[in-house]
Amino acid sequence: MGGSIKDAGKKTTYLIPLHTELAQAKKQIYDEIWNRASEQQIPT
Repeated sequence: MGGSIKDAGKKTTYLIPLHTELAQAKKQIYDEIWNRASEQQIPT
């Protein structure tokens, strides 16, 4: 599920199973976010 940033990795992160369709949809969403973020230019 995830850990809190405030815990700074001191507590265990738990994983929960997802249906294949849901996992694939989430991965596609995260891939789109990552691609959009990496396309943006940072002004110098």
